[in-house]
Amino acid sequence: MENQVVNKIQIEGTERAIELFHSISHRLNKKSSDKITQISRLLWKTTWKATIDWNYENLKCKWAVVEKTGRDFIIVLSGWDPADGVQDKIFKSIKKIDPNVIIRNEFHNDDLKFIGTRILYKEYIIEHKIDAKDIKDNITVDKDDKKYDSILNELRKANLYFAEIELQEFMQYEEGNTSDYELQ
Repeated sequence: MENQVVNKIQIEGTERAIELFHSISHRLNKKSSDKITQISRLLWKTTWKATIDWNYENLKCKWAVVEKTGRDFIIVLSGWDPADGVQDKIFKSIKKIDPNVIIRNEFHNDDLKFIGTRILYKEYIIEHKIDAKDIKDNITVDKDDKKYDSILNELRKANLYFAEIELQEFMQYEEGNTSDYELQ
């Protein structure tokens, strides 16, 4: 589907936090006759407002549906933009029982307009995004070429790596160990 974004939301935290995340993912994974309202009904405990404005205000995207879930991940398909609101809502719920929880969203647009990582930790939001121009500069083969997926995966790994480095810097800053770098 054009302008579809694949979001892989993952958790890193205490066992109790992971259990809550799993409970949320399990409820999101239940069969629903109306997948488009499932996220808003569970996370916002409301009936869906059926407007794009409501979705952008809360989900931070045009629409969002759950594709697949597991113990420590939820895959959400969203329209046009990453499902930042879904990640935010899950983070706020779990942060109440684990203030050091990390909620990570690795996302990409199916048309490769962008690849990104967004990490929530304490009050920090770490975001790294590679846009279409940079993707095209790095992927010089056609989609049909065997090397295409490998190159794309390397770009995803590099993007995640830089976000993780920044996360480590925030964690060191929290601990008061700032001798090796300065925050910008």
